[in-house]
This record gives sequence, C-alpha cells and structure tokens, in this order.
Amino acid sequence: MVLLDVGSLYFEKFVKNILLSLSIIISLMLMSYPALAAENTTSTINITIEVAQKTIVVVDPDSLSWTGSQAVEPGREGVVKAIQIENMGSTNITYIWANTTYESSSPFGTGNASLYDAGNFVAISKTNETGDYFFFVNRVDYNETHPDIYLTLPANTASYGRFRDGGSEYFWAIVPGTNCTDGTFYIGKQPHTENSSGSTNLVTCDGNLTANEANPCRSGSLTAVSSGPYAGDWGYADLFVGPNSNYHNYTVAVSADCSKVMFYHWNMDAPGAQSASHPEYLYQSTLYPGGAIIRYVKVKVAYGTAAGNIKKGYLTIIAQSQ
Repeated sequence: MVLLDVGSLYFEKFVKNILLSLSIIISLMLMSYPALAAENTTSTINITIEVAQKTIVVVDPDSLSWTGSQAVEPGREGVVKAIQIENMGSTNITYIWANTTYESSSPFGTGNASLYDAGNFVAISKTNETGDYFFFVNRVDYNETHPDIYLTLPANTASYGRFRDGGSEYFWAIVPGTNCTDGTFYIGKQPHTENSSGSTNLVTCDGNLTANEANPCRSGSLTAVSSGPYAGDWGYADLFVGPNSNYHNYTVAVSADCSKVMFYHWNMDAPGAQSASHPEYLYQSTLYPGGAIIRYVKVKVAYGTAAGNIKKGYLTIIAQSQ
C-alpha cells in the first residue's frame, strides 16, 4: 500500500506552474525589445602642408644610342628619337635650354673613333614634322691643319675649316682684327658633299652674314663678348648657314686664338647667346609642376668620322624656374 503526500504534490505542481509562467513572461519581454543598433561617432582634425620650393627637371629616357642596326654612316643622320622633359618639382619652369659635350681638339684625320665625342653630333627639334627643323645644340669644329688647295681664302686668313652639318660641309675662314674675337667671319653658301665641291671662293661674299645676295659666300664682323665668363676670349655673330633658299639660323662663336668655332642654336649659355638674336630656348613659357614637353633628337654624323664606337657624349637639359 502506497501512501501519497497530497499536499506535497500540490505544492510541487504549484511551483512548476509559477516557474513556467515566469519563463513565458521573460521570453515575451525579450521579444518585445529589438536589439540595439551599432552607433558611430566622428572627430575631425585639420591637416596643413606647406610644399617647399624645389626645381626638378627629369629627362626620359636617360640615354639614347644609335648602334647595331641603327649605326649611322658618315654623312648621314640617325633615326629621330623623342625625349620627354618633365617638371617633377614644385616650381613653375619658365625656360629650358641645353648644352652638349664636344672634343677638346680635332679628331679628324686621326683614324681613332674614341677621339670623337658623340655629344658633338646631337641636333634637336621642337617638332617632328616633315622637313629639317633640327639644329645642333652647339657644334664645335677646329681649324684645318692640312691645306685645302681648292679654296680661295681672304687675305690675312688666320684659320679656316668646315662646319660639319652631317652630310653637308660649309667652308669658313676668319680674318682677325685685334684678335679673332673682333675679326671678320666668312662662310660659303653651298655645301661640300661627296658629289660637290661646294662654295670654295670665300673672297667675294655678301656684305653681311645674314644676307641672301648673289655671291657664293657671306661675310661679316664678329662682336667681342664684353662681359661674363667668356669676356675677352670669344667673339660671336648671327648668321645664315646654307643656300639663299634653304638656310639655318645659327650663331657662330669664335675663340680669341682663332683655333675653334662653335655653331649653336639651343645653348643659351654659349658665348654671346644672351646678346645674339638667333639662339632659342627649347621651351619658353610656363611648365607647371607635373607638366611635361616632348622634344626630338637625332645625330648628324660628319664625313670623315672613323668607324667604331665613338666616345660617349652628353646632352644636358637646363631648366630655370620663376
């Protein structure tokens, strides 16, 4: 016979009912309130930068070569290559010009390719349009050491030679004044080539170096450089090089001892460049930071250049900021 404790059973059931009710109430309360959303907050600070002034010009590519399949024969020109001149600094660039290296003495007649300087063959153009817009940066030639029996030279000629413009050679002569800084410069109009003697009479010339008259040559006075690093050592003159119908604007500079001449167009640091009319800047405007320009380069290899790898030369680009 099993005895049941009725009171205990009722109490236990009562407690279970209460716990169940509480569980249901708590569940309902939790269901009635949504979960709290994530909350963002911000705080802002000021950023101030002062960019320092720095003029930086970079030329790409950093080397040019005409070798192998692009090797250049004497009297010919290399293929045209483009260079990019970029303002990578923080200042506005207003002027860009150039210079090139050259030999310290004449390499012609030596048979030694290493005595030639590749920089002395460099010509640049602002455009790659059809036509010859390429000028030497600064081409240096020296007086001839051997006689040219077919030249008719002015009286009192101190030195003579050739402006070697690739496949064209123009004979020149100098008659000194006090010295060759203030003398008279003579240059033939027609080029000497493989097939033509060119203008060999340098006596009966047009009366100035920028004239296009009927004579076979031009002549005019040199002006001595009177200030700056070249004062007393060089004379200069603007001139036309070439026939009346097809000539180049150059400036010629002549050393006081008559031994060498420089034909230049893009070198604004050359003797007399700041006073002459024909030299040009490669760029003269405002090239803002991050901007770039394109210029075109080729080489004009002179007749009489020895075969082989000639000495490495350098083209330097100079930029001036405001």
